[in-house]
Amino acid sequence: MQRFGTILRRARLARGWTLDDVARRVRSHKGYISGMENRNVNPPSATLVLKLAQLYELDGTELLLLAIAEKAPKQVRAELNRRVFGSKSRAHPKKVASREKMKLRRISSKAERLRLLVEELLEEVHTVS
Repeated sequence: MQRFGTILRRARLARGWTLDDVARRVRSHKGYISGMENRNVNPPSATLVLKLAQLYELDGTELLLLAIAEKAPKQVRAELNRRVFGSKSRAHPKKVASREKMKLRRISSKAERLRLLVEELLEEVHTVS
């Protein structure tokens, strides 16, 4: 799973933008953008994540899920990783066109499980609040 900050940095550099360029476009500060990319600050609010997703033409939901997962306490992140990436005992179909297709299916499945787990956790948080 790619880190939130890594995705932001790669998207920014792919466009040839500076930290100042991004900060100006999303009405933030250069230091905060740098901090997000380098994991020196917590990921931003959902509003700013969605602004960044729109700016970089990324999937807003996926970027938001990554930000939420990174913002979660260490124990929650560990549990998400265990549930999403832990079990490798599941059998794969015998006839697979190629190894790459199989890898893509596993990644897609894990991403979907992560999305569902984050939604469940968010529901629990809203219920408790």
